[in-house]
Amino acid sequence: MNDIFLHFPKKRFNFVDMKILYTALGSVALTLGIIGIFLPLLPTTPFLLLSAWLYCKSSDRLYGWLMSHPQLGSYIRNYRINKAITLKSKITAVTMLWFTMTICIVFVADSLWLRCMLGVILAGVTWHLLSFRTMAKDENLHIVKVNTPCLIEQAAIVNGTSTDDIISRIAAGSEYYILRNAVMPVGTMSVKLCRDGIMHLEHMNLISTVHRDSYERQAFMFLEYRCKYMGFHTIHLTVSKNDIQTAASLRDKGFSIIADATENDTYTMLNTFDTRHRRIA
Repeated sequence: MNDIFLHFPKKRFNFVDMKILYTALGSVALTLGIIGIFLPLLPTTPFLLLSAWLYCKSSDRLYGWLMSHPQLGSYIRNYRINKAITLKSKITAVTMLWFTMTICIVFVADSLWLRCMLGVILAGVTWHLLSFRTMAKDENLHIVKVNTPCLIEQAAIVNGTSTDDIISRIAAGSEYYILRNAVMPVGTMSVKLCRDGIMHLEHMNLISTVHRDSYERQAFMFLEYRCKYMGFHTIHLTVSKNDIQTAASLRDKGFSIIADATENDTYTMLNTFDTRHRRIA
């Protein structure tokens, strides 16, 4: 009898099952986050942060897709870079929290100690949410892909170039983006996807504001996750040797100088996310 039990197959929850579970839970959190954009009672940012964490554990492609999404990804990137949330997110999160917890305390909890515990949790989570800095409107950066005549015209005005130049870049395979906050456009950038898994940053122009560094960090974070979603492993760019401040700033963001083009007075810089393709500067 013991031999029968020894050879009886035991079902185990393996790594693949966990990835499927994380993906499913991440998709549920993502759905609730999207609903929260239109339904004030549901907080958007917390659900999107949860979805990003679950996708990070299960799928690089889904994680990259969410983090580089022009609308949804901005909530997470702004939170990670600025350590702040919008006033709307604060109000909806606290309102939803108090609504649900009050129902639990009044109608569900049947003992004094349980009501006290729920009250302490309510106070603690409320304090935690309110402790986040409130994000100003001009901090809330959105990165929009240029794919319509209206956006092409806007990008041309912001970048100080012609619409024909932008159209020709897009026709040649480049991706063109407008960077804008809740008030106005603050810059443009374009990238070219190469066949060897390298994304070439053709340009990034940002207006000079107090939030320029934050915008730049969010833009590079967007490109990093865009790479991961597309299955790419490296961002490539060139910078003038005379622009020492930009080169130093790029090194702080993970870029390394891998080539010194003396004849062109430029540096070639790379940021590689996959260690199998990493080169030593």
